[in-house]
Amino acid sequence: MSGPDYIGGPVWEHRRRREVRLAGMREYRGATFFDLRVWHEQDDGSLIPGKGATIPLEAMEGFHHALGEWLGKDRPASSLRAVE
Repeated sequence: MSGPDYIGGPVWEHRRRREVRLAGMREYRGATFFDLRVWHEQDDGSLIPGKGATIPLEAMEGFHHALGEWLGKDRPASSLRAVE
């Protein structure tokens, strides 16, 4: 598989059919950011980018806090839970 250039490799990966969801730090034009994106696997094994989110590093602590709070809430219909 060739494709995205995550610094130190992706920190999270989830595959579904020919889509690969990846998250990690990337650099673009000298700026470093956190990237969460769907990549589409091609017949030759390469990946092309799809929809995603780019989060500035200075916003990651707030994002982490908000996600942790959301995961910790009671949601009877969901099996999601915070992981420590």
